[in-house]
Amino acid sequence: MLHRRDLLKSAAAVGTTALSSPLLTRSAHAQDVTLDVLYAFPAFAKFHEPIAQEFMKRQSGIKIQFRAPAASYDEGHQTMLRQAVTNQLPDVYYSGYHLLAELVRTLVKRNQITEVASLLQKEDAAWRKANYSDGILALGAVDGKIYGLAFISTRSS
Repeated sequence: MLHRRDLLKSAAAVGTTALSSPLLTRSAHAQDVTLDVLYAFPAFAKFHEPIAQEFMKRQSGIKIQFRAPAASYDEGHQTMLRQAVTNQLPDVYYSGYHLLAELVRTLVKRNQITEVASLLQKEDAAWRKANYSDGILALGAVDGKIYGLAFISTRSS
């Protein structure tokens, strides 16, 4: 069974996340789920792979399948924009902060992205405060709504 807390911890551990609509639709069913994930920089596999393995151990009904990583955030961004047109978006994408607003606004217009604030709001306030400062949450916000959870940042809160 997928728990919001596990999903949030996993997402926070690996990047700013753009979630396509199928994520919430699929997880609502009591069946196995495969999350299709795209990230940038092949060298980041050393971060993503161990977290995905641990997540799959804890959530046996969820498989994480990685696409070939984009060479850079800019290349990943272009891939996402192209795949939005053909409706072939991954379930999870790790965007560069500098590109997040453009991507989110594009996907919102096409109804191809899901806010993550509702998942956070279902957690108790003490847990949210201990795991997500306002500054970190602001990194994944576009137009006042949270679409991503940061994982690499030098911003202090």
